[in-house]
Amino acid sequence: MKSLRKIVFFIGFLGLFPLLVQAQNNVLASEYFAKGEFEKAESLYKTLYEENTSNYFYFDRLIQCQNALQKFDEAQELLLKKLDELTKKPVNPNLALVNLDLGYNYEWHNEKDKAQKHYQWALDYLKTNPDRSYMIARKFQDYQKMDYALQGYEYIMQAIPTANYYHQIATIYGERGEVEKMFNTFLDWLTKQYDDIETVKRFIERYLTDDNQGENNILLRKILTKRIQENPKIEWYKLLSWLYLQQKDYSKALVQEKAVFNRFQTDYNGIIDVGKIAFDGGDFYTTQEAFDYILHQTPDVDTQILAYFYLLQSLKNIEKDTEKIHSAYKTFFDQYGTDANTAQIQSSYAHYLTFYENQPEEAIEILQEV
Repeated sequence: MKSLRKIVFFIGFLGLFPLLVQAQNNVLASEYFAKGEFEKAESLYKTLYEENTSNYFYFDRLIQCQNALQKFDEAQELLLKKLDELTKKPVNPNLALVNLDLGYNYEWHNEKDKAQKHYQWALDYLKTNPDRSYMIARKFQDYQKMDYALQGYEYIMQAIPTANYYHQIATIYGERGEVEKMFNTFLDWLTKQYDDIETVKRFIERYLTDDNQGENNILLRKILTKRIQENPKIEWYKLLSWLYLQQKDYSKALVQEKAVFNRFQTDYNGIIDVGKIAFDGGDFYTTQEAFDYILHQTPDVDTQILAYFYLLQSLKNIEKDTEKIHSAYKTFFDQYGTDANTAQIQSSYAHYLTFYENQPEEAIEILQEV
């Protein structure tokens, strides 16, 4: 009985062995492909495809390898054979992709008319099957056929209201140097998904400088200002504030955050952030303005103490009259006391006494009390 089980196991293993080898070759080919070692990847994908000609992934990777190696004659032979095979079956996205690949191949052979014919076939398929066509638009983009890619993404977005290809469309506009359209596309993205504001900032930031007179900076300011005038939404104020911070225009960023607070009744975090960033950037007057505003708005004691901390820290960098600085700290301690809640400001005062007034003994007493 044991011998029989061993025989059955051995026969089963022999049956699985080709599948294990194929899986191992697929992993190895993917690694070579990712590293750009296309000759090694091509050899493996050719074997994988010959063993399973119905697997379109292997076919597509083989064509990509041959394109990378400029083996366009070999690729064309494979593509024409695959086109003939798929034409006999129900139309599916793979047929559109093969037409697209063949168009790219004809373009390399300088047969522009044939290339345009196959590109158009793929685009027409996309327009009749937008729900199955992301890969077509993506491949157009990979092949740098930006007009076709743009048409594809825009058509999918029109046909499927929930589709989100704003990033792809904006990227195409950016690569074409159409910066205004790119900015507007990113902003349109936010009208549907405000939660993506940090993602949008990261993409937009690539096209900006810290120079407030930079061409793209000026353009984005104009676009945001116009949107605020036409439809004052919180995202436009927030982005304009962020833009001013990139340019180190802290006071202008503060104006926008105050507008957000007053118009939309948000929390104080935007104003606090600007105040802190201004402090780190050495703009102590804007720091004072921000936290003075907070101090007169919030009933929360912890927030008041935070505001005082930055007010006093910035005051040390602005005020030359030592009596006024001592007086400011005294006023604070008279109102809020010298307990654990105000420990940070007591430490701040000790720092001032040591490094500004050369009174380390008094500072040590304060720190010991803390």
